[in-house]
Amino acid sequence: EKSTSYVFTQLALLFTVGADYFLTYGNNFDQLSGMIFFSFVQVFYFLRLFFEDENKQRRKVHLFGRIAASICVLIATQIVLGDNVDALSLFATFYYFNLLLNLFMSFIQAKGISVFSMGLLCFAICDLFIGFSIISSYIDVGNSAIVQFLKNPGFNIAWVFYVPSQALLSLSLLPKRIKKRV
Repeated sequence: EKSTSYVFTQLALLFTVGADYFLTYGNNFDQLSGMIFFSFVQVFYFLRLFFEDENKQRRKVHLFGRIAASICVLIATQIVLGDNVDALSLFATFYYFNLLLNLFMSFIQAKGISVFSMGLLCFAICDLFIGFSIISSYIDVGNSAIVQFLKNPGFNIAWVFYVPSQALLSLSLLPKRIKKRV
């Protein structure tokens, strides 16, 4: 398909494969490279959303707001973590913040729930559990039952949401292709 949505989604999926290689398939578990790749994934999904948005005013606010907010999130990460800040924590917060912003914007642009929105929602839930499993190496999150469940739910809950997220994100272009054929 010759569309920016198709190109940016394919690039996002390609970079997802790269991130997965570093985080799950490679011989050397490399979280930093995985987060760098996942950061690009969210940039590509942002570009998809940006170019799909027909509201020029909202596009302008989205672009400048995202840049300013991303910078603020990185600064806040440095302030909160202090001496514990590292490249991994910066890329992880940049990535997750942009994932949440993409999720938010996808709901606004679709005026409700879309296949793309559901894919991003599953992606965000997956990474919520992954984030809680490693966050205690950066900050004290307490030891409540909820925190313990989020850190270790007893099974690999991340995969329960990750696989559907990638399937839904891939399928999110399908309705456009079908509509064009009819």
